[in-house]
Amino acid sequence: MKKIIAAALALLCLMFCGCKKEESIESVTEKYRDKTVVCTARITAPGEYGGEYTVSFESGPRGDETEILSPSSVAGIKAFVSDGGAVVSYEGKSMEAPFVSYRETAPVSCLSSVFERIRTCAPSVRSKSDMRLDYAEGDVTQSLYFDGEGMLKRAEVQLKGETVLMIEVTSLTLE
Repeated sequence: MKKIIAAALALLCLMFCGCKKEESIESVTEKYRDKTVVCTARITAPGEYGGEYTVSFESGPRGDETEILSPSSVAGIKAFVSDGGAVVSYEGKSMEAPFVSYRETAPVSCLSSVFERIRTCAPSVRSKSDMRLDYAEGDVTQSLYFDGEGMLKRAEVQLKGETVLMIEVTSLTLE
């Protein structure tokens, strides 16, 4: 009898542990909705023309702003992305940006796309075991990895199955 009770308790414990993780991953969208996101990230673009960038990012009600912090050769370039389009600026000069349709794959604007997806889109794949959400649209797939509290830790962006960006979030706050 004691063995049956112990087995039943163990089974209940496993069921509730699994439910908790599922609730966490399902609540990620709610956690980010209507919040200002402020983060710093290291973005790596592999390949012949790639590089590594450190950026600061802030999203607000008017739109999203990303500033490249390093490398020094491109530090200070800012991108502002909103529903109305995108603008890139540097040292007081600005121009409309042509990357709005593929902003998921541009280092200066990919975080805007990542956080928009978290807030508004249903993921195509949910993985409870590693707190991962995958979003696929056309040729672009974004795989987003979260810690146990639902905070974004890293992301990978693929274009036609090839990884074009790897994002490591080094600091993140929701306000």
